[in-house]
Amino acid sequence: MKTALVGVFAAGVAVLGLAAPAQAAEQAADDPSYSLMASAPSCVELSQGRNGGTAWAEATNRCGYAVRVRMIWAWASDGACTSLPDRYYYRETRGAASVPPRPYVSELRSC
Repeated sequence: MKTALVGVFAAGVAVLGLAAPAQAAEQAADDPSYSLMASAPSCVELSQGRNGGTAWAEATNRCGYAVRVRMIWAWASDGACTSLPDRYYYRETRGAASVPPRPYVSELRSC
């Protein structure tokens, strides 16, 4: 009886894909939607601050080549995917609350 239960459990794990991390990594390499999870290159600089009731963030491309990035905001809606040619910057703003939590960019992601 124990052997049958172990066999059923192993089959269930294989069906769910829990036993094949290499297969998941291969799928991630083939699927362009997974690139939304990658951080932007470190050569893209992020500056941010507040002007009164508005939070602002600015991404500057210093990579030497064009990149596509998106700003991930905490406490506000995320930005759209934007192409940045070399040496250009992109600025986004969000209305900032007068009391915490205030919006800020928590990370830049490649897209």
